[in-house]
Amino acid sequence: MVPEEARPSTRLVNHDPGLGIQTDSYICGVYVLLAFEMFCGSEPLGNLSKTTLQCLRYRYLCMCLKE
Repeated sequence: MVPEEARPSTRLVNHDPGLGIQTDSYICGVYVLLAFEMFCGSEPLGNLSKTTLQCLRYRYLCMCLKE
């Protein structure tokens, strides 16, 4: 179905951010904040367990409420 001259684009590069896969629809904010931290130089945490996600949620909440 794909023509012979069609080749994969060299501009597209797969990148594994090391965050794991989001399994629900309400925790995307934590993943965005964590990705931003990694962009700024933090070490990746690897696949995130429910407990780790709860700790991160609480940590970000405390950061928001801090004066």
